[in-house]
Amino acid sequence: MNEKEIVKRLLERDETALEAARRAYGAYCVSLARNVTGDQRDAEECFADALNSVWNSIPPNEPEHFGAYLAKLTRNRALEMRRRETALKRGGGGFPLPLDEAALQAVAPGPEEDAVEGELIEAINRFLGSRPRRQREMFVLRYFRYERVKDIAERFDISPDSVTAALRRLKTGLEKYLKERGFEL
Repeated sequence: MNEKEIVKRLLERDETALEAARRAYGAYCVSLARNVTGDQRDAEECFADALNSVWNSIPPNEPEHFGAYLAKLTRNRALEMRRRETALKRGGGGFPLPLDEAALQAVAPGPEEDAVEGELIEAINRFLGSRPRRQREMFVLRYFRYERVKDIAERFDISPDSVTAALRRLKTGLEKYLKERGFEL
């Protein structure tokens, strides 16, 4: 079953859509959550929570890219779990936000928040779209999927120091790009 069919069935409140989503996206989403939480059971719990959120949010939401929507819900749940766990272990300390969430939190609350957030996401996508494919992939693997630098280096057959340097340049370039466009970080 493809994305559109899954969303259609969710809109019709057909529970078979959840099993189809589990089969189509489960391995990816659990892997994503495991990169954040470091634990298989926690990752599976995050994915189950994301499926529950999907059931409760569609309708009224009708995501254009269901796989990305489900991945983001899973990732956000994993981040929440990791923050809570880190705070408990360290007496209230925090878990560092990934770049995109740190930038999104820079958006001032208010009635225009959704529009500004959309503009910020578009700006990040334009910046990444202007970069070579390899750099975009490194960026997504590190800051969205939370893969370890060592694993990214192995994937691209380069040294971890090269990955770290490339990511630092990308992050610095993105921050400059966003500031030039009026975003305060």
